[in-house]
Amino acid sequence: MIFDTHLHYGFTDSDLPFEDHLLETCRSVDIGRACIIGLGRKKDPDWTRGPGQVTEIIKWGNMNDEVVKLAKKHPDFLIPVAYFRLDYDSPALIDDLAFQGFRGLKFMWPREDYDHEKYFHTYQKAAGNGMVLTFHTGLVNGAPRERVFRATSARMRVHLS
Repeated sequence: MIFDTHLHYGFTDSDLPFEDHLLETCRSVDIGRACIIGLGRKKDPDWTRGPGQVTEIIKWGNMNDEVVKLAKKHPDFLIPVAYFRLDYDSPALIDDLAFQGFRGLKFMWPREDYDHEKYFHTYQKAAGNGMVLTFHTGLVNGAPRERVFRATSARMRVHLS
């Protein structure tokens, strides 16, 4: 059995609804358990207001409600992981996410390096709720949503000092 630790909730170009497409695809490649992350694209994002607009940050990518609903429908298969915006969401939200059933948090697009002490309270709060933390450490491509977050790959790397 394969355990996929990184599936994004989102939309598909398939004729099937997302849930059916996800389940069918996972079964076809013998994925038996999967973490599903609340980071995905909206169908019709609006980027007309320009970079740095907090309204755009709130609007895009917060699909946690859909993720937890889907995971509750398939508790023996899906493990819900919430998308958490380090510079915008309050650490107090973590208790609510844990209560809803989220087992982990996904971080992306920090304004500081992940090891900046301003984020430590968030990490401690998550640890206190027994949550696993996932840090995006890959490249970003400068898409409009990433410009909104002032994203740079330099802040999302692993420090080996």
